[in-house]
Amino acid sequence: MRVLGVIAMAPLTILSLVACGWGAYEWFNPPFTDGELRNFVDTWEPSAWFTMVALVVMGVVFITSFPVAVVVKRQPTRAVAACTALLAVMGALLLYRNHAELTHRVAELTGQTFGGLNGLGIF
Repeated sequence: MRVLGVIAMAPLTILSLVACGWGAYEWFNPPFTDGELRNFVDTWEPSAWFTMVALVVMGVVFITSFPVAVVVKRQPTRAVAACTALLAVMGALLLYRNHAELTHRVAELTGQTFGGLNGLGIF
């Protein structure tokens, strides 16, 4: 019975790990060259949509795993849920950091101004 809780958290943990890996990869290997960024409709805009969707997914993962980490009594499930919640926050921060850096590069190259949260349109 203990294993079922850990197995149930596995998809959320994998999503969080993928987000962290993707964020780390983009941090060290920026996705676009300066020439490609000059046409920001083909580069920045799809990246912004991807970032917005990924941040929502990381939010759902956190909202799902954090209460499990707090409420569940079984230690293995609780530990996996806590790690998943932490990874979701780290993944969201990495993805947003990369989006902010890309927005800054586009603004420098094109002179384009962006709205709140670096053009994600949330604020």
